[in-house]
Amino acid sequence: MKKLNEMVENDNWTPVLKGKTYCSPACGHGCTKSAYDQAVRDANALVKKLRGEGWKPEVWENSGWHFKAMSGPVQVYGDRYTRDGSLRFSCLIADNAREPSGGSCIWTTKSPARAYADPNQAVMNMFRDAVLATSEILDAVHKAARAAGMGGLVYCPPVEGMRKTDSLLFLT
Repeated sequence: MKKLNEMVENDNWTPVLKGKTYCSPACGHGCTKSAYDQAVRDANALVKKLRGEGWKPEVWENSGWHFKAMSGPVQVYGDRYTRDGSLRFSCLIADNAREPSGGSCIWTTKSPARAYADPNQAVMNMFRDAVLATSEILDAVHKAARAAGMGGLVYCPPVEGMRKTDSLLFLT
């Protein structure tokens, strides 16, 4: 059985530099070395712009070079959505505990309609929208439980070391 690093080195997703092209054979998009270099610069600049600590840049290839910054479950993506090529940022929360390679999305503002010129604005709006939607859901569940004669529901966020399923909702 091949070791993981041997599989990665020998696969078709390892970029190859040929002249100005820096692209994986499996991609076939014709990605350029200059686009890769720009994504690396953009990723490093994004990390410097973001508030808080622990941000790490990441660059990857998928029909072009892309970048993001991650801190725990928070991921901020930079994209050139606009016709003038200026950067716009979007944000998501990913459950990296379930899938360490990137996680599954829990909440996002990642769309061209929800992209911001300031990456910190993307983060702030993602959290605001997530809290608002969560509170609306919990309010609806509380009202439904009362209407069903079950009393009220109290939300107890999970604490360190506790499984999420053991801490969600309690009847009162």
